[in-house]
Amino acid sequence: MSDEEELIPEFIPVPAEFQSFATDSLFERCCICDRHLLEDGTQYLIEKAIERNEVVFELAFCLPCQLGVRSEFSEGSLRTLKHYFEERVCIETRKPNLIALHGLDHTPWISHCIFCNQPSDGPEWKQLVALCDGPDLLFTETAPLMICQQDILQIQKIMSKKTKDCMDGFIDDVLGKPSGTVDLPFLV
Repeated sequence: MSDEEELIPEFIPVPAEFQSFATDSLFERCCICDRHLLEDGTQYLIEKAIERNEVVFELAFCLPCQLGVRSEFSEGSLRTLKHYFEERVCIETRKPNLIALHGLDHTPWISHCIFCNQPSDGPEWKQLVALCDGPDLLFTETAPLMICQQDILQIQKIMSKKTKDCMDGFIDDVLGKPSGTVDLPFLV
């Protein structure tokens, strides 16, 4: 890595795609614990589910809450999800390649499914995921990313009943929608 590459910050202000559709501004609070998210040093995830170009649901949750939800997943589901990811994504090259080709333009990161490379304009249903720190979107080995409908459905098939039940509870509690009316969030 050259000195010039090391000086490039690997974050940008949170772009419109990852701002709240409901408020047309940055997410301010964790959907689980109500923690303020916009202070530097506060890392959080944003997930958006989009169906036919309409936002179906959007979530922002701090990393401690995300880890708390994931701790309720079965060990088997966590291993299976990790294996699914490792089989389909080259973690070592994704970030350096995208930054080398596109700099800090986030759109190529979400223009194709991270797993199968399907264009984002193809699926009827997709999810966008970003890791943020305060007012900034971070570029990591995996995020930002887009997951297509096909891969969301595949992931749901490989999760255990315990994990699916956990996700159904999360949907009921946080989204306020009866379980079964919306596909399960992927990275929670």
